[in-house]
Amino acid sequence: MLASSAQTEFREDLKGLYRQAGCANKPTVFLFDETQIVYETFLEDVNNILTSGEVPNLFPRVSTCSGTHFGPCRNAPRGMELKGR
Repeated sequence: MLASSAQTEFREDLKGLYRQAGCANKPTVFLFDETQIVYETFLEDVNNILTSGEVPNLFPRVSTCSGTHFGPCRNAPRGMELKGR
């Protein structure tokens, strides 16, 4: 039960990270050190973030017009101006 609970909590934290950085467009830092590696799956998730930018099955697919869970915020960056260019 504890293993499942810790993995679920880690995944919920990752969801919050993606919502904060992606949907809320807030500057975000993901700080993760070796003492926080409780299960090998944590490393797999971090590796997926670093290699592809997403964690498989982190968010459920929703059958709506938007196609995914992030549909409402997917188009938000299109209207944003890039600073420093």
